[in-house]
Amino acid sequence: MTDLLLFASIGLMTALVFVVKQFRQEQSQHVIVQQRLKESRDAEQASETMIQQLEQENYRLNQDRELLKQQSEKLYKDIEKEIEQETKELKERIRQLEELNYQLSQENQELKIVKPVETKSIPEQDGLIILRASERDFYPNERSEILLDVLKDSLRNVRENSRRQHIIADIVSNNSFESKREKIKAELQELFRDYRDMSRSTRKALERMGFEIVSENNHYKLIFQKDNRYMVAFAKTTSDWRAGRNIVGHISNLLL
Repeated sequence: MTDLLLFASIGLMTALVFVVKQFRQEQSQHVIVQQRLKESRDAEQASETMIQQLEQENYRLNQDRELLKQQSEKLYKDIEKEIEQETKELKERIRQLEELNYQLSQENQELKIVKPVETKSIPEQDGLIILRASERDFYPNERSEILLDVLKDSLRNVRENSRRQHIIADIVSNNSFESKREKIKAELQELFRDYRDMSRSTRKALERMGFEIVSENNHYKLIFQKDNRYMVAFAKTTSDWRAGRNIVGHISNLLL
């Protein structure tokens, strides 16, 4: 009986030792699992932190890029405005210089053709006829060319072999000028050949020729050499194919 109890006690102790050992092994494995779970959570948290940092950095980069883009666009617009302003000022300066050059040219022509005379008597000098005039040339030799045309027309109405005919014919035959008037007329005909509205190129060409363009309601007014006596008005837009020819006709009758 004692041996049986001893044997049972030994068996129980052995079983207990095995259970304790098994428990410790399971506990150790549990600790390892917990440790790995903790490491996994830490790694996941670190990854999330890194992702957040990357997202924040990306946001800052996008903000910097947008700011740089806005600054670049502003700089470009500022430069564009500056260039536009300088170009406008340069064009205005060129226009002023061209106008001054034209005025000086006209004054030079006037000095060559119509010499100012202070005395009442004008002596004849080597066949030169000097006349007083207050009107100025709007283009080179304008007045001389007009006078020659008038004299040519008058030859049709004078008596044959009369003194009047001889003097007029002599003046006409001894004076000739390159017809600037015909060049102006030809250029106007080309500009208004297919006129429908005032294009930018047409406007520039007219201004270069000495016309000021005034816009009023549905009409344009062309003022030649800033002299309001010489003004032609016409519609801004037209569907009539003859409109351009009519405009040139009005300008020619008034100016040329």
